[in-house]
Amino acid sequence: MIGSLRHRVYLQKKSATRDSFGAETETWVTKATVWASIEPIYGQEYFEGKMENAEITHQIIIRYYSSLTPDWRIKFGSRIFNIYKVFNLEFENNYMEIEATEQIELTTIEWTGFLAWEDDGVILWEDGGKIELELHA
Repeated sequence: MIGSLRHRVYLQKKSATRDSFGAETETWVTKATVWASIEPIYGQEYFEGKMENAEITHQIIIRYYSSLTPDWRIKFGSRIFNIYKVFNLEFENNYMEIEATEQIELTTIEWTGFLAWEDDGVILWEDGGKIELELHA
């Protein structure tokens, strides 16, 4: 387990502050820097307006950190993981398993063909040609 904790991550908690006009502003404050294992579980793509987004669920393992709750998040480089569930592995206070989701915004695409769904993926058709895009769950 120790060797697999090879990613340096930041455990962050939401904090509310007030600006000079009295308006509340939310910021994320780093509470700890720890080593972690980050493994993808599955990916799901969807369209929202004209922006294509991808939501990827991950399993993250860290050493036990008693304050960590699902209202925190994990920052790894420029990537942000929103915590969904936290488990104390084997209730021994040694390691924590975290289920998290990562939101990724991809570039806007313009499409002049049409989209067809199949059981094992998406097929994009354009001017009689066929372009396959595989989605794995």
